Amino acid sequence: MATKYCRADGVATWADATSAAAAATSCTLATAVDNVAAGDTVYISGLGGVYRTTLRPTTSGTDGSVISYIGSDTPVLSGANLVTGWEVYSGSVYRASFVYEQWVTEEPTQVFIDGTFGDPQTSTGACVNEYDWFWDADYLYLYAPGDPDTEYTSPGVEACTRFQACTFDNYDYLLFDGLTFKYTIQNGFEAWHSSNITVQNCIAEWNYHDGIAFYADSSSYSDFLVDSNTVRYNGIQGIVILGEATSGLIKRNDVYGNIVYQRGGTPFQWGGGIKCFGHDTLSWIDGVVIEQNKVHDNGYDYGPDNRGDGIWLDATGTTTPNVIRHNLVYDNVASGLHIERAMDSAVYGNVIYGNGGDGGTSWPTAGIRIVGTDTFAKDVDGTLVYNNTITGNSIGIYSGGDSTSQVVNTVIKNNIISGNTAQELYCAAGADNDTTNGSGNVYEQNCLGAEGSNFIYWNGNISTYDAFISASSQTDNNIESDPTFTDSDNDDYTHAAGSTAIGAGVNLGASYDDGLLPTSTWPDGVLTADRDDY
Repeated sequence: MATKYCRADGVATWADATSAAAAATSCTLATAVDNVAAGDTVYISGLGGVYRTTLRPTTSGTDGSVISYIGSDTPVLSGANLVTGWEVYSGSVYRASFVYEQWVTEEPTQVFIDGTFGDPQTSTGACVNEYDWFWDADYLYLYAPGDPDTEYTSPGVEACTRFQACTFDNYDYLLFDGLTFKYTIQNGFEAWHSSNITVQNCIAEWNYHDGIAFYADSSSYSDFLVDSNTVRYNGIQGIVILGEATSGLIKRNDVYGNIVYQRGGTPFQWGGGIKCFGHDTLSWIDGVVIEQNKVHDNGYDYGPDNRGDGIWLDATGTTTPNVIRHNLVYDNVASGLHIERAMDSAVYGNVIYGNGGDGGTSWPTAGIRIVGTDTFAKDVDGTLVYNNTITGNSIGIYSGGDSTSQVVNTVIKNNIISGNTAQELYCAAGADNDTTNGSGNVYEQNCLGAEGSNFIYWNGNISTYDAFISASSQTDNNIESDPTFTDSDNDDYTHAAGSTAIGAGVNLGASYDDGLLPTSTWPDGVLTADRDDY
């Protein structure tokens, strides 16, 4: 097994090199992948500056002998180039020649000024505030208080020019640890048709599309691990699993601020924090576990629709259940958890609050949203929703189908669904067991808080527990009082001493006992415990 050491400036040895490091092969990022074999390690140093090129692995590892790309001294792999040579265009508007280094000829998707996100404008005349920019005919225009060459030096004006910071296709058994992927015109980290890939302890930020992306369009992939990363301020998804994927784990990531900045008044409709998406009738997501993540503040309030879910499963599950458990999901503009066209999903032990904004008008949002859709006429079947705490959202749980899809065999049990601003529970279009668009759905042993005006929707608004039991023919065993949280003002949703919800649920087995503790910190201090007494 060989070792390579890499610096952005390509110097032969590191300033802090050990004798072993000095003796090892030295390289730049462009040559880091050359002559690499299974079991080798490439150390990518943050010394020597920012890497303004794309990492493109070209060799697979093997089972037990992965190829590792390890960061030290916080290396940054950037999709942006520095723009220099500014001249006065008019008043405080400056311009510099800027031409893409690749075949792309459209305007830059993003510009950063000493790390500040620039504000794109539609003309030079609209550039009237610092950080306003416009691009036209191979020139970048920027409003600045002085010559940008001297006004901005940390590091300066950066325009995004590369598609990815790291990308590869059909290479397996690779590990990426401690790297930063940022400022691309598409995705920060991008793996196509590749199995046994680990991305851990990385940062993926300010990419125009996705932060960390696993894709397939012609074959399946499996056994990926996305662990303990910070994924923020990307334009569509923070983490996305697309195509036919199986046996993956997305764990302990802090995912926030995605689908917020890049797209101005028309943000991408289908984005958010974490999304697993089988994109057509032939590709599905199976056996993926999403656990112990903190997913928050994703999305954009776009008039009639709130866009940006926290965690979204779409077209998932045909053989092995997908699991969402022990996540903290809060303050996302659309739904906290979105379960769509999903088969046999298990959703349990999550804390979900403050999601959904004003609820939208054409796309109802909720703490948990469970829907079948007419697209590909896919049902949602066999979803288990156990032991979740759902409060302060627009709707607590929303469930319903479309004209050609059904909601069947959903079991919603042992949940705290209380203090949401519209309905605690909204069931329609099959979720209400109408036998046309749905049947076999069960709602019991939940705490829906104190009854109140229109607090449940079941083929119409319902204001009392007795009316709900009569309309739904469900078992009359819900907790009909406020759950009494320990300190909801400070986001501690454990139960206060004496709460009527303590010990009131049904025993669902050891698999569902644990819950997330409010003392958890990310990524290394995530704690769960038996929730019977809290």
